[in-house]
Amino acid sequence: SDPFRSRKAANKSSALQPDLGRPKEPMEAYPLESLKYVGLLSKSKLTYALLKPPDTGVQQVKVGNFVGHNFGVVTKITDSEIVLKEIVQDDLSGDWVERVSNLALQE
Repeated sequence: SDPFRSRKAANKSSALQPDLGRPKEPMEAYPLESLKYVGLLSKSKLTYALLKPPDTGVQQVKVGNFVGHNFGVVTKITDSEIVLKEIVQDDLSGDWVERVSNLALQE
């Protein structure tokens, strides 16, 4: 009975778009390239990446958290990198497209 669902399904071409309505997470305040991946933390079966923004202390993010300016969601955390799936606007078509980015561990 969700009136939005049927409309979304019909509009297949631009199905991919960021959720502009959701509250921003703290690590979305920073451009991805300004963040340093400084370490890995495991607790209660969850793996956290430790990110160091330029202007504050180390922050913890886990898979599913949003990071950076391009609606990047963390999809994988390893001891050498963080993998993100970003949604960016194509310069030519204006369509939203997915892009994979990563942050390598800073030794």
